[in-house]
Parts: sequence; C-alpha cells; structure tokens
Amino acid sequence: MNCLTIIPRVFPTGRRGLFPVVRDLRAAKMSHEVIMPTTEQLRHIDDDDETIEKDVIHPDEIRRIKNATWRLYEFSWSQRARLSGARTNERGSMLVGYTQFGSQIWASVVTVYGPGNQVLFDAEDRLMIQIVIVDDQTDFPLLECIILYALNNLDDIAYWHTSIQGSTLAERYAFIYDALVEETKHAHGAWFNFTQ
Repeated sequence: MNCLTIIPRVFPTGRRGLFPVVRDLRAAKMSHEVIMPTTEQLRHIDDDDETIEKDVIHPDEIRRIKNATWRLYEFSWSQRARLSGARTNERGSMLVGYTQFGSQIWASVVTVYGPGNQVLFDAEDRLMIQIVIVDDQTDFPLLECIILYALNNLDDIAYWHTSIQGSTLAERYAFIYDALVEETKHAHGAWFNFTQ
C-alpha cells in the first residue's frame, strides 16, 4: 500500500455500479478512453465533503512518509510528465503542489494489499487517484506526527507545481492521471492490453 494514501470504503468487485472497487492495474485506461471528472466535480471529490484524515504517529511510518516526500525523481515512463519537469517519489505518487501554509500535496495511485497488481478504481476502467495534503507536525514537540488529509476540492491547492499542465482543474487532473497511470503500469510490468 502507498504510504501517502488513505484507504476509503471499498466495495466487492461483483457489485457493479458501486465504486471504489479493487481490480487489476492492467485494466486501467488513459484519460481519453474513460469518463473523467469535470472541473465542478473536482471541487467536490467526496460527495459528503467530509474530511478524511489519518494521523501517523508511529516512528517507522513517519520515516516512510518523510522518505516518500523528501526524495524527488524524474518520471521514467511518462514522457509528457518527464518533459514538463514533474516529480515523482517512484512509489506511485506525484508532487502536485502546496497549501497556503507550505504543506506538500501529493497525488497517488491507491494500491491495496493482495496478489498481483491490485489497485482501486473509482469509475469504469478509471484508476482511483487520491490527492492528499501531507501536514508534517514532527517539529512540534507536543504533536510529533504527520497528518494526511484527503483533498476534497482541488481549488484548495494554493500553489500548483510548475510542471502540472492545464488551465482548468479537469485538464490538470487529466495530466496527473495520465502520468500516474503510465508510470505505475510500466513500473509494475502491467502495460499491455487487458480485458476483464
């Protein structure tokens, strides 16, 4: 599981029409092949606009998150992302920007434990991308934790990383989505036609 994600409630694959569901990574398609969220939908990612958060207090987990957000690499497989200067942590995540207070914001593929390349899908053939604020509170003696907040409104990204292409939220999200699909599929050897 990606340390920069918060697992939501998951439905069994057999219950058609309900998402998110767990499927093989190979079933994921690119943004031009699936129905992508509109700009308006990206302002209300969670229907309830409920804040989903995870407090990380265990030192090993804190170390994993710090390592995942500290080291930034070029994309290996997504040519568009690499040419734009986008940065990845090589763990299925992409730095997309910062909050007004300087906390990093990461977009990640939501992977799950289990055999093979199991990931979450939030629509038919569309990989679930979770966007999370990483609020590092480890410098404060009374807190000493990292809080992950699932972002419900992409307008809350105060400063987009300069590499993120697009003039609307929908275009930026499609750029992020395609970069993560390409990179994750190649990294897991899942880049070939797959039907299920």
